[in-house]
Amino acid sequence: GNSYGILSCGVGDPPGGQGRFANLAPVTPSGAAIKVAVAGNLHMLTSTIAALGGGDVTVTAGGAIDLGSPDVASSRGGTGDMGFGIYTTGRGNVSVTAAGDVDINGSRIAAYNGGDVSVESLTGNVNAGSGGAVQAFLYYYSVDPLSGAALTREGGVYGSGILATTLPSLPGEANAPGSSPVPGNIAVQTPQGDINASLGGILQEALNGNQASGPTITLVAGTKAAAGSPGHVGNINLGESGVIGGSVNLDANGSISGLIISRQNAQVTAAQSLSGTVLSGGSASLSAGGSISGTVVGVGGVQASGGQGVTAALLGQSVSVGGGQAQSTLGTTAAATSAGASAAGQASNDSKQQLADNSTTEEDDKKKKNPHPALLRRTGRVTVILPKS
Repeated sequence: GNSYGILSCGVGDPPGGQGRFANLAPVTPSGAAIKVAVAGNLHMLTSTIAALGGGDVTVTAGGAIDLGSPDVASSRGGTGDMGFGIYTTGRGNVSVTAAGDVDINGSRIAAYNGGDVSVESLTGNVNAGSGGAVQAFLYYYSVDPLSGAALTREGGVYGSGILATTLPSLPGEANAPGSSPVPGNIAVQTPQGDINASLGGILQEALNGNQASGPTITLVAGTKAAAGSPGHVGNINLGESGVIGGSVNLDANGSISGLIISRQNAQVTAAQSLSGTVLSGGSASLSAGGSISGTVVGVGGVQASGGQGVTAALLGQSVSVGGGQAQSTLGTTAAATSAGASAAGQASNDSKQQLADNSTTEEDDKKKKNPHPALLRRTGRVTVILPKS
């Protein structure tokens, strides 16, 4: 419903509190972990399950999980802008598991301070939602490692869907006290279903400006056939919101489509087709049982192999298709058309003629300007050259 839900605040108070727990700072360095388990479905219309002062959050459901939408939220004592969903702001991990679908809608599953995020649907789909770049107002409670005093930090962070970030830095500071320097890892699994992202994407970002490598995003959809199991087809549909992170690893026992952006390397494997846009700051390695189409840019190189061919535009200093010899596809010259060749030939002929005309004119000018030899005499029939003697 429309409530604060279940919160673990450590030395802080829920929004609108009276600061009662700040005195616990000497004995409570971190808030408690939260574990929520239901045998059936979990519906969170406009509510929150969050650890704001440290501690992990673990949510399991025997049915489906629906996080609802903040679009229908009403004011809660003037603090109705508090972020909805399942998340941590105090360096804790987030784990969400459902037997059925996990539908984030306009909300979020997130670790905003360096924790890892794990989302799994055992028999259904995971949908990153339709929230887009909406703002979540967050609270972070911690104990100052130097003074031992309770600290409260608050502010808005944009984004919905599945997120792993760091806390933003304020002007003049490198990191908030006790905050993580890098975001955590993201793992999404649907062994019998699809992974979908529409407006709500899958994002891993250091909001403090740290560009260090290390964090990974791993998406696995479907299950390959094995002894005693027929396997399950699972697709990864990322749409325009896509997946954005450090090292990105995608594996689908079906098709993969949409936007994929990695600061480091991208490893993309599809049992069927692969289409969309892949931008990699490192190497991009693509493999599909069907065709590969779209656009692929790999700063560190591109390797692409498609069972039904590769029609994608592959751009990189070192590009290999189907295991062939690597070559650069940057700065190549396009083949000339017949019309272009004809125009170029005519332009060349015109240039040559102009040069010839210029040369003739210059020679004539020289003849007019240069004086004739002093010992040269012309007659009507012959020209005689006489020596000085």
